[in-house]
Amino acid sequence: MRILYAFRKRKHSLTRFLLRNLNRLAIAITGFLLKKKGTVGWVSSQKMRLIGFFCHKAIDIHDPVRNTKNSGFLPEERDWMSRYLDSGFIDTFRHYNQDPHNYTWWSYRVDTRSRNLGWRIDYQMVSHEVGPQLLDAAILPIVNHSDHCPTLLEMDF
Repeated sequence: MRILYAFRKRKHSLTRFLLRNLNRLAIAITGFLLKKKGTVGWVSSQKMRLIGFFCHKAIDIHDPVRNTKNSGFLPEERDWMSRYLDSGFIDTFRHYNQDPHNYTWWSYRVDTRSRNLGWRIDYQMVSHEVGPQLLDAAILPIVNHSDHCPTLLEMDF
């Protein structure tokens, strides 16, 4: 299994830069993998897992209306995430849990964690090829060591 970790800072200019250049990034990663293995089939047949900081749908944020213009929940970011998932990936947590108010990040300001005013921005996504190996996915909000909480992905290998 290949693991790709995606992180982006919460700044509009960087977000827009990444969105404009995602195709270039994909080409660069593919090029690196091709050089490493030398065949296109190797790249297209890899089982992949993506972990990263995003906020995809209104259910993933405590106040979607007021946050629509904030980096991390911009329409173009959510559109990119939808297209990414539609290209063959599974949002593992939502695969098992469609309930609202499940967040993985809370601002340190104004005691948002105790009031559960957060964002679900820590995702674990897998390619459809890996889907049959999924056993469970969960958010562990009781673990309080930073502004993020851990996520759990259980798979059968």
